[in-house]
Amino acid sequence: MNARAAATVVAVLTLAACSSPGTAPATTPHAAIGTTAPGATASAASSNPAAAPVRLTVAQARTVLLAVEDLPTGYAADEPTPPENGSAGVTPARCGPLADQTVGTPLARAAFSEGGPTGASLVQDVVAPPKGRSAVARVQQLGRLVDACPRYTVRDGGRTGTVRLSAMSFPEVGDAVLATRVTVDVDGVTAEGDVVYVAAGSITMRFATSGVTGAMSTKDLAAAVRASVARVEALG
Repeated sequence: MNARAAATVVAVLTLAACSSPGTAPATTPHAAIGTTAPGATASAASSNPAAAPVRLTVAQARTVLLAVEDLPTGYAADEPTPPENGSAGVTPARCGPLADQTVGTPLARAAFSEGGPTGASLVQDVVAPPKGRSAVARVQQLGRLVDACPRYTVRDGGRTGTVRLSAMSFPEVGDAVLATRVTVDVDGVTAEGDVVYVAAGSITMRFATSGVTGAMSTKDLAAAVRASVARVEALG
C-alpha cells in the first residue's frame, strides 16, 4: 500500500466523516426522524418535548466524553485536533457543509485510535445547537443534507477523494439518531467508516470512525454511543 495515499485517504475520510450539520438547501428532499434516507438511517427514540433540556456547560460536556475504558481493548487516547472547515474543497458545493466541522458551538472533543496511522480511529464531538434550535432539529437537518449528497468529492493535500454515503442500521439511542456508512477512495486506496449523530438533551454528539485496515465494528460503536448517552442522561 502506498503510504502517502493511505495517509491522504485517512485524512479525507476523517474530514468527510467528522463534519457538523450545516444549513441544508431548501430544495433538498426531507429526511425526517423516523424515516430512512438514501444515505442514512434516521430514527426517533424517547423524548420529552414538554421539558426544555438544560444547556450543558463546557465542563459538563467534558464529563460525557468517552474514556478508553468504554472502548475495545487496544484503543488509546489521542490528542484531538481542532475542528476543520474543508467545505471549499467539496464538489458539488451544496455538499460542502458535510466537510465543515466548525458549524455549531463545539463544547468538547475526544479522539482514540488502534493499530497505527492506518488502523481504526474514533472521534467524538459534543456540540450545542444554535439557541432556539433543538438537538433533534439538528439531526433532522443533517439527514436532509445527507439525503442530497450520497456521493461527492473532497480535495485534501493536493489529492481528490471520492466520498460515498450509504445507509446503515443502528440501534435507537438518545432522543434521535442518524447513522451513515462513509466510503472514501483516493488513488486506489479505500477506507471506510461510520458517522453517527445522536441528539441527547440539549446537545448533539457526533461519533466518527475510520480506518484503512478496518474501522470499529457497529456493535462496539453502539456500545460506546450508549455509554456516552447514559452520562448525558445522568446529568438530568
